[in-house]
Amino acid sequence: MLARQKADRTAFECALAQLSNDELATAAVNPDHSEAARSAASEALHARGSSSAPSMLIAPGFLSERYVDDLVPKGFHGGERWVRLFGAIAFWLSAIAFFVATEPLDRLREEALVSAHAAGALSESDFAVRNVEASANSPTHGEAYLHRPSLAQFVGAYEAQESLGRIMLLGALGGGALWVVGRMLRSRPARVLLLRKFNNAEVDYRLRRFAKRYLYPLGHVYTLADKHFRRPIFDIWPFLLYLSPTVWAPILVLMPWDLVRGRLNGSSAGGRIKIWSARQFRQFAQRIAERVGSNTQVMASRRGAIAVRTSDAWWQQVVKLLMLSADLIVVDLSDVASGTEWELDRLSELGLLDRTVFVVRKDAVGSWAVLRERFDLWRRHGGLNPMVWKGPKSATAEVGRAFERLGVHEGDIAPVLFDAGGRALDREQLFDALRTAMRAGVLAKSVASS
Repeated sequence: MLARQKADRTAFECALAQLSNDELATAAVNPDHSEAARSAASEALHARGSSSAPSMLIAPGFLSERYVDDLVPKGFHGGERWVRLFGAIAFWLSAIAFFVATEPLDRLREEALVSAHAAGALSESDFAVRNVEASANSPTHGEAYLHRPSLAQFVGAYEAQESLGRIMLLGALGGGALWVVGRMLRSRPARVLLLRKFNNAEVDYRLRRFAKRYLYPLGHVYTLADKHFRRPIFDIWPFLLYLSPTVWAPILVLMPWDLVRGRLNGSSAGGRIKIWSARQFRQFAQRIAERVGSNTQVMASRRGAIAVRTSDAWWQQVVKLLMLSADLIVVDLSDVASGTEWELDRLSELGLLDRTVFVVRKDAVGSWAVLRERFDLWRRHGGLNPMVWKGPKSATAEVGRAFERLGVHEGDIAPVLFDAGGRALDREQLFDALRTAMRAGVLAKSVASS
């Protein structure tokens, strides 16, 4: 009803009368509803004398403040690290041993057949076709001959080597399973939101290296997908990456899981995240609170980050949810667009600057210099656009505290710089900023949840 563009006012009022105040506030900002329905919801809420701001949706995190220092820079891992380490060592050693054990099988088979033929246990006609396939889907005749009881005395070495290969294969499968489980059970991952300019290949390529070095090890990194940042189903290059069971195993498991569960309700932990409706938005909020599911999705992503695809109507709601749910927010200001300005205002409006770290590419410092005037407005008015800003005046003080934490003083803007290779010019500055911001985010979320 509320999504219909041509529904009459009476129908809207009847539908809205059944909603609670919180539901009305949510309906007033729901992009799925028509403009007339949103306006009617706002008026109905005002008539009830209630606030027009909907309840903030915050997904619970997996961190407590005491683990923040251990998390930066390489990520915190509990007891599951030993399961993962043992599984990885067992997988690669067993895989190498399997190839070593199976390499002489062709030679041993030929030696067994030659010995059997020489002893008269294998006829001349059978020996002549030993390397010919028995059928299109069957092994060669020689491989079938090895199972004859009359050849048992000649195939001892072959069977022993074959058994060793089977044992190594089972070891590789078991080690790979432990490796995957160890990563799936990763404890206390941070939830990081990475904000950047959309659809800019240069920004994405440089920032990708920075994120891979310093952000991906921390836990679950979320970012909005665009034509440059998306999760491919399969890439030919680098092919060696897909030899790791921590990559192909989640893909093999999550693809059918996505077809069954994800196509039905959009909440699969492994399928691509697409948000085009309020229903998908609610399911996404539940999805990011699932630690094992989110761990698995990170494993299945070649980029190491969780890309979220949204419609134009929903991207702002998704960003606000991730801002409020993130332990750490990283904003790349190498290239600033209108979307970035909106994100900066929301950070100030929601009081999230204390959990935010600003980074900028070294060769793009000119864009940071352009922002000096904007940040002066931000200090004085609590928003990038004081004519539009409607947030609380206390936001200005919040901005000041956040800038002091970043070492920002009047006329002295000091973001975290990184080079074209994604390396921070001052690693200690970056690590200190990450720890401080994450500690503030974790503490604020714990207070909100209590």
